[in-house]
Amino acid sequence: MVLAATALHADCVARTAGRHWSAVTAVPSTHHPIDRHPVLELARQIQPSRPEQRFLLDLGPAARDQTRTVLSDRYHVPEQYRSLVNGGHVLILDDTWVSGSNVQSAALAVRAVGATQITVLDIGRWCRTNWQPCRDLLSLCADTYDAGLCPITGGPCPA
Repeated sequence: MVLAATALHADCVARTAGRHWSAVTAVPSTHHPIDRHPVLELARQIQPSRPEQRFLLDLGPAARDQTRTVLSDRYHVPEQYRSLVNGGHVLILDDTWVSGSNVQSAALAVRAVGATQITVLDIGRWCRTNWQPCRDLLSLCADTYDAGLCPITGGPCPA
């Protein structure tokens, strides 16, 4: 799904944003060491992406706050990546979506160092059918997933 969303639809995102992303990062986990978190492997698959475009956000002082609140100091951009982010279009990958507070906090971190555009790609790795919010979401998904449908237009990608 990551490859489909980025390789097949990168041009659609770029047309809407006005340019391709210049940097790629992922929302770090507060529960798993960052070098072993499954979202890192997803981030490595993002196309088109060169290694020099990828960076990792650091956990900030509010990273341990487990509330579903958007916090500007939950994450921060390490000093060595700030020039990559400043003035750029940053793609942020998140591996689950409950409230959106983590990815919004990550967006605040890249915006704070000068990102002018931010695109979020959320990949739902799992859904628990015994949890009502997941059941509600899955009940809305009557159609099968079609990687060929444009995430921007909802139909075929524009030529």
